[in-house]
Amino acid sequence: IPATAQTVWHDPATGYARRSVSPPAEALRGEVIEGTLPAGARIAYDTPPVEGLEHHLVMLSGALTLTVENTAHTLTTGDCLRYRLHGPTLFEAGPDEPARYLLFLV
Repeated sequence: IPATAQTVWHDPATGYARRSVSPPAEALRGEVIEGTLPAGARIAYDTPPVEGLEHHLVMLSGALTLTVENTAHTLTTGDCLRYRLHGPTLFEAGPDEPARYLLFLV
């Protein structure tokens, strides 16, 4: 799917942008998302949309503190965090520049 055809969603409250990189496919479960969180912004999720999915978050630029089930992980450019999601998460961009990352859901 060309980049120009990929769906981008913006959250007006936080400035977060979410681009669906993967082509839509009902028969397939995996997905790739590009996220851009403005400097200093934060997003909290109380529950995962699908319990137990494996996530791989790869930082493209900036810094991000990702708290997964009460454990904080500080990530910078090139870092990768792999986890299964069962509870709350908190995404917090660093103060100096946007946090841009790829999130692979398996």
